[in-house]
Amino acid sequence: MDYKTWTTLKAEIVDELDLEDEDFITATELMRKTNDLIKHAEAVIHNLHEDYFRRSDNIEITSGTASYAMPTDIYANKMRRVIFNDGTNKYRVKRIPLDDIVNVETGDDYQYDIINTSATTGVQMVLYPTPDFNDKSGSLRSPRRFTRWYLRCANQIATGASKVDLPEFYTFLKAGLKLYALLKQEGTVPQMALQAAAADFAAEEQRMKDSLASMVVDDEEGKIEPDTTFYEEFG
Repeated sequence: MDYKTWTTLKAEIVDELDLEDEDFITATELMRKTNDLIKHAEAVIHNLHEDYFRRSDNIEITSGTASYAMPTDIYANKMRRVIFNDGTNKYRVKRIPLDDIVNVETGDDYQYDIINTSATTGVQMVLYPTPDFNDKSGSLRSPRRFTRWYLRCANQIATGASKVDLPEFYTFLKAGLKLYALLKQEGTVPQMALQAAAADFAAEEQRMKDSLASMVVDDEEGKIEPDTTFYEEFG
């Protein structure tokens, strides 16, 4: 995929709308609007085909420590899968129902919950039972690793080198920025030009929705498998 930078996107907008010598709109405004459009596209994507943003990370758990930070880029705390692996045992870690917490015993397979205690600690993943790696002889076993599959946020633009995180929908961002720039000049831009830009933006948004709805996965039927399970955050 061709991930273009913010510098490239801005240069294309400036060139196509002949904005080089204009001062009615700043680069800061364009960047802010780009991020607004990315957030809009992100919401559409998570609604129609959220696995577009699926990724994973790995954490090593520590004996005696139950709470671990959530991924910094997770979207709405949507955890899709958690896998435990200590080199010998591998299994899916499920979210624990609140009523089952009182029944957890040392040595049980791990389960987890997601809590939001305060703004200071942030959202955390809590393991049950609390990890205890001591075997009967008192020696520590090998470290445990969790792989967490989750849905991430779209990357925001921060610098000229920032990559546009929506390569398939780059034209949606361009259409939105063009419409924004023209609206900033309302009164000096012909109404037909504004209407054409608005229609183009609407068409690009619909194209994005249609593309997301028709995305396929590599299964034997070549169709999207309906997701009838609850997310990990619901157990």
